[in-house]
Amino acid sequence: MRHIKAKAWEQKLKRVFDEIDNVLEDEFGRKHNLHPARPKRGATSSPSMDGLFNVGASFSAGYGSKFGPGYVVSIRVSTLERVSEELKSEAR
Repeated sequence: MRHIKAKAWEQKLKRVFDEIDNVLEDEFGRKHNLHPARPKRGATSSPSMDGLFNVGASFSAGYGSKFGPGYVVSIRVSTLERVSEELKSEAR
């Protein structure tokens, strides 16, 4: 059983990731072909499970980072194509 504040934090974090995913899909979702095994955008109940992008995060203790401890957001592009430099730099 997790603490209620931990659950609330996880839900808030999920909403942020979903919002980032939606912005990326709107702006870049048609620039690359979707991986054949990946459902189209909106086909599942979770934006992280469909469409071109999968947004998530992991916690970093911050060793060696000028930012210190915190969450590192990761953006995965679900395609078999080489991801354009434009998309890489714009999505940062």
